[in-house]
Amino acid sequence: MGKYVSWEDFERNVPKQWAEETKPENYKAGLQRICPPGYTVKEERVKSYAENTDEEHGKKLVRNYKVAMFKPKAE
Repeated sequence: MGKYVSWEDFERNVPKQWAEETKPENYKAGLQRICPPGYTVKEERVKSYAENTDEEHGKKLVRNYKVAMFKPKAE
């Protein structure tokens, strides 16, 4: 992911960019590279991965990151 100038920029661009860059083909290829001899990647895992890497899930990723990394200012 690229660098962002503000939280608003991050929040607006990450879900779309993340969805574009997390292709199931790349996931499968990465798993296949580390696969034990005599085994192959389960297609159901690739399908499940694909179902969870769309823009809506990217928005959840950003929300979870915000909660994990920041806290509201004390009033």
